[in-house]
Amino acid sequence: MVTVAADQEFTAAVINTTNPTCLGYNNGSIEVEASFPSSTPTEFEYNIGAGWVSTSGNNPFVIPNFTSGTHTIEVRPVGGIAACEQTVSATLTDPSVVTVVAPVTKEVTCVPATGATITPNGSGGNGAPFSYELFDNGGTSVGTTTTEFTDVAAGTYTVVATDRLGCDSSPVTVMINPSQTVDFDVTTTCFDGTSGSILVTNTVGNGDYQYNINGNPWQNPDAATPNQYTFTGLTPNTYTVNVKDGRGCITTKSITINPQLQATATPTNASCTPGSIAISATGGTGTGTYEYAVVTAGDPVPTTGFSNTNPITNLAPNTYDVYVRDSSTCSYVIENVVIAYIMPVDITATPNNPTCNGDRGSVDGEIIVNRGQGPYTITIEDSSNTEIDRLDNFTGTNFSFNNLAVDTYEIKITDALGCEDTFDFTLEELPPLTADLSSILPVCGTPFLGNENLFGFEFTNYPTVPTPYTVEFSKDDGATWQSSPTFTGIDSGTIVYPAIRIVEADGVTTRCIFNFGRYEVPYPVEGLIVNPVANPTSCNEGFSVTVEAFLGAGPFQFAIGTPSGWVDPDIDSPAPPAPAPVPDQDRTYTFKNLTPGLTYVFYVKDLNGTPLDTTDDCIKQNNEDVYATFTPSVPITPTVNNNQCSGSSNGQITFEIDNTSTDLNNNFTWTLYERDPVTNAGTALPAYTNVPQTGFAPIVATGLPSGVYYIILSNTTGGPPVCEFGSLDVTIKEGQPITGNLNKLNDITCNVPGKIRVENVLGGFAPYTYNVTLSEATATATVTGNEITVTAPTSITSVDVTVEVEDSNGTGACTANLGTVTLNVAQLPTATAVADSCPANKTITATVTTGVAPYQYSLNGGATFSTETTNTTFTQNNVTPGSYDIVVRDATGCESVPTTVIVHENVTFDVVPTKNAECVLNGEATLTINSGSHNTATFTANYTYSVDGGAPVAIPAGSTTAIISLAPGTYTVSVTDINTGCTTGTQTIEIEDAEIPSFTALAEASLCSGDDSGRITLTAVDNGILPLNYSIIPAAGTITGNVITDLPPGTYSVTGEGTNGCTFTVTDIVIDEYAPIVPSTPVVEQFGCSTGNTVDVATVTIPAGTVGGSTNYTRYVFVYTPADGSGPITQDGPSTSFSTTNTSGGPVQITVYDDKGCSGVENTTIDAYVAITGVTISPQRTIDCNEGEDIEATYTINTGGALANFEFRLYDDTNALLETRTNTDGDFTTLLATGTYRVELENRYQLYIYRVSHSRSRTYL
Repeated sequence: MVTVAADQEFTAAVINTTNPTCLGYNNGSIEVEASFPSSTPTEFEYNIGAGWVSTSGNNPFVIPNFTSGTHTIEVRPVGGIAACEQTVSATLTDPSVVTVVAPVTKEVTCVPATGATITPNGSGGNGAPFSYELFDNGGTSVGTTTTEFTDVAAGTYTVVATDRLGCDSSPVTVMINPSQTVDFDVTTTCFDGTSGSILVTNTVGNGDYQYNINGNPWQNPDAATPNQYTFTGLTPNTYTVNVKDGRGCITTKSITINPQLQATATPTNASCTPGSIAISATGGTGTGTYEYAVVTAGDPVPTTGFSNTNPITNLAPNTYDVYVRDSSTCSYVIENVVIAYIMPVDITATPNNPTCNGDRGSVDGEIIVNRGQGPYTITIEDSSNTEIDRLDNFTGTNFSFNNLAVDTYEIKITDALGCEDTFDFTLEELPPLTADLSSILPVCGTPFLGNENLFGFEFTNYPTVPTPYTVEFSKDDGATWQSSPTFTGIDSGTIVYPAIRIVEADGVTTRCIFNFGRYEVPYPVEGLIVNPVANPTSCNEGFSVTVEAFLGAGPFQFAIGTPSGWVDPDIDSPAPPAPAPVPDQDRTYTFKNLTPGLTYVFYVKDLNGTPLDTTDDCIKQNNEDVYATFTPSVPITPTVNNNQCSGSSNGQITFEIDNTSTDLNNNFTWTLYERDPVTNAGTALPAYTNVPQTGFAPIVATGLPSGVYYIILSNTTGGPPVCEFGSLDVTIKEGQPITGNLNKLNDITCNVPGKIRVENVLGGFAPYTYNVTLSEATATATVTGNEITVTAPTSITSVDVTVEVEDSNGTGACTANLGTVTLNVAQLPTATAVADSCPANKTITATVTTGVAPYQYSLNGGATFSTETTNTTFTQNNVTPGSYDIVVRDATGCESVPTTVIVHENVTFDVVPTKNAECVLNGEATLTINSGSHNTATFTANYTYSVDGGAPVAIPAGSTTAIISLAPGTYTVSVTDINTGCTTGTQTIEIEDAEIPSFTALAEASLCSGDDSGRITLTAVDNGILPLNYSIIPAAGTITGNVITDLPPGTYSVTGEGTNGCTFTVTDIVIDEYAPIVPSTPVVEQFGCSTGNTVDVATVTIPAGTVGGSTNYTRYVFVYTPADGSGPITQDGPSTSFSTTNTSGGPVQITVYDDKGCSGVENTTIDAYVAITGVTISPQRTIDCNEGEDIEATYTINTGGALANFEFRLYDDTNALLETRTNTDGDFTTLLATGTYRVELENRYQLYIYRVSHSRSRTYL
């Protein structure tokens, strides 16, 4: 019987571990394999300190959720066999801390308009590849990357790195500073008429500043003053100032160089009020921004006392300097402004009362010499304060106002200084020149002879006139005059021609006159007409009038027309209409066959009982209208159209016919009669006798002398006798000869027309009008009342004015030539004017060649004038450019023909660099002429320029710009205006050296050996020549914009070429690379036996000694490919060892990674585990009494075949080694006695032993 040893106890071993993925994690694991060669048990359980846990039949089995540290595990077969409990342990480690640095490799820039770049770099942990996450200040993720964060806005951020297994670093704070806003102060200098400048100061931003205006090339500041720059050579304009920093950030501000501040002063002399100075300023910051101050001439510049009050008032007579400044503190001074003292204006006047009642008066005024300052405004107002007339811009000394109604007036004169004087007066009117005429008669019946003084007529109700005037009376139409209104010695019936007049104090000069015309001294009057009756039967008999004598003694006689041809009473006078009483027949007489319409006067003579004594006869005439109660059937109305002018027969009468009754035949004749002034008998005028007429149109008789007229119309059919119709008497008066005076008030000047006043007109028939004849066709006369105003052009020197007076005698007005007055015509002054445009103080000088002092000068065509002066030369300083019409006004108010002069602008020009110098070409400056004579109409640009005083260079005609090619340097440029001959001041221009590219190079190493991942990032300063074109030496990598990638390790030079052809090279740019990672030689623990024949695990370990890479090795990847085809089996983690129980063996590839992701590879092999599946002991010779037993051991293995390195050993029961057989068969030579023996077969390669027992007992018989 053979007994096999029981060295097959229960074992357990750790065959693999997985460390926690991240520091502090509890996701580590330990893999355990239990070994129990027996067929039972087949299920195990483990205890890690929290109780037994079943493996659920799994073997090997993985225990999870371990943290770092050494962990003890108890393992046993299920069933609680305490003797079979095995204890194993394993140590887990955390990976290193994941760390990250996050430098800002590009700041926020404006050009390009991108944010910052953060280039994080992780290390530690489980190594590359790393990913990175960016969080804002509020903890919100804003992006992830495996390379870099770009276009990151300014702010505070944190960056977290995550290794390949998801372990995070602690956040690292990154501050992205914003691009500081570029800011600066910009000011200008006061333009001096030639050159202006702009000063940029206090620049703040991100450094590396450049400056330009209006988009011209960028200019670099002086190194000593990088925060400021001055642009020179500028003219008035609005400029755009740009400042750019090295990040491409630009701030733009606009600033204006104002035109040169200039001013003129117009003084107002002191008089009734203090003097003042009005300032006209131009340029600078413009209207509304000026302030003014005045000091005595020669005093220091004022520091106080400025105000915006204009004009400056309350100034005493003196000489002053006037200062003007604008809101930018630019200033200008006007020197030696004189304020003189003028005595206040004073006038006197002589009123001229109206000549007669109803006439108009006048007033003659005079300005007291050397008082006031012209020109003057003179007005006259009546008592209601209504302006009647005015004189504007009056420059003479004598004036008049005419055609003034009776009233109280005030003359007011206002001079050019605003001073006033007044003169009050009253025009008084003589009373109306009227009177009544009445007869002077004694008691009826008183004889004339011997009683002449009792007969006559007198003026009554005539006016009383004030002293010194008197009233005189005339009976003979003004042939003789007396102061008494009573005229006697004139019998009744006598024709007289009364007149009344008012005479001046001299008793001779007639002031006004009134002629009454023909007047018959009447008899005593009384109503005598009893019954005027038209014959009822036929118009052939006319009509009759019954006359009755009232009172008296009788007997009575009757007469018609004149007191002659007396007739006695008749006895058949008809009775008057009832209820009038029937008169006595001895008191009446009826006049028959009277012509209807004629004027009839009836007389009654009372013989007073003594028919033979005529001395006591009393004669009376009727005072009644014959036609008061009787209207002729054909009324004829006479109208005097014209009275007779003295010395001519031009009277005219019109007779209107009313034939409504049809009593007058359509065809009739008419005869005009003139009454004899003595007999009152009518005499037919031969020219107007039996004049035939058809129709009833008005009859007009002309060419009549003074007299009393009537007309008779006679039918030409129905007779004899024919019907006749007459008119009332009508009187044509004879006018007195017209006389009058012409008063020349003033000659013709340019601001006052010539004036003639017609005075003391008498005769004819008032009112009067005046006709004017002028000797010059170009002169014009205007008649207003009795004033004649005459205007005339200055092309004539005088004009004769002939005045004819015309009365109001209708169409036959009476006229008289009052004479001729010569009016002189003031002549225009003459002057010359020249302008000087070249100096800053531009002037215009005017010189009077002819004229009458004092003079006034105007630069604006006469719109405004200077104060009066006797100087014949006048210079206006500080004239602004423009066209001026120079006019001189002299004392006559005449103005010279405008002389046009042109004050040209100063030549102002900009000369600015428009192209900086390049490395192969000069720079360029553009000269732009902004002002000069070309801005004046009709002038064409014609300029030359000179550089540094060199020869003039013509700018093409008509052009105001020139391009000047200049090498780097500073130059002085001047311009000459050929049109004016004026040369400007100079402008300075600087052409800077060619701009050289400026950039930095940031090298990033190529990480892993052979991956050629080097990188150079180029950051250029924007100095106006971007973009740069880059090249690299030696040629390598890929150039994309400002980044060069894919670079192998080496030392490089990078050259950047700007847009101006200039280059700059950065040298010695080193690209490093880690050395290749060379893992240390793996140590392999092949499969073996740990106890008895229990299978162990195979382990591959990378020991210390790996070199290359970053030397921080964080990851080991074991890839085991078992021969049984069950693989590959991969272990990826920080562990440097790999264990397996897959005994089929095979290659193992180990890749070692550093924390940068670089790797190196090493290979090894796990040999297949050759398991001894059995050892058989076969006796070759059975023990007997003679000798022991000979045994042979044979084996079987799991793979078949033979062991490569093995050893059989034979032990007795005392564990004494009896025999060893190495790498040969197991046929032991030792003969065994009775006993128990042990045979061991050791696989010497894998170090495990397979034991079997052999025992033999023998009973000897």
